[in-house]
Amino acid sequence: MYTKWPKQLLFMFRFIDDGTGGWNGSPIEFFRWFCQIYKILDKEYNLRLTFNLKESSEFIEFLDVRYRFIKTELDTDIYYKETYAYRYLNFNSAHPPHVFRSVIYGLLLRFRRTAKDFSGHMFINKSYINMAIALCVSPSLYDRPIKS
Repeated sequence: MYTKWPKQLLFMFRFIDDGTGGWNGSPIEFFRWFCQIYKILDKEYNLRLTFNLKESSEFIEFLDVRYRFIKTELDTDIYYKETYAYRYLNFNSAHPPHVFRSVIYGLLLRFRRTAKDFSGHMFINKSYINMAIALCVSPSLYDRPIKS
């Protein structure tokens, strides 16, 4: 396997089949290094990787998080894939009511922990939160919309 990591690779994280990293070199240097990795993984494991290069000031998607660097500060937000359906539990499931309430609580807590800047974000809008409640959980909870 490949054990020689280039000095331009600042960091690399991986979760199952998704990965992200930081590169402090030219795009051509990255492409040369990536080709070496690609050949090894294709030959030994029949794996074919793809990559997207972006400037560190642009949002980069990794799992359900978008991140970027503004100067030296990390800026994070939640990333929703195009196939995201806003569905978590079947309306007719046999879960007790506290489970449905916990779904909404968990969604909002996840947003609060992940998103760094709330200004202009659609999750702050009360009407959006009410819509999310209607889409995510049992309709019986929607008869009490969020007021403040």
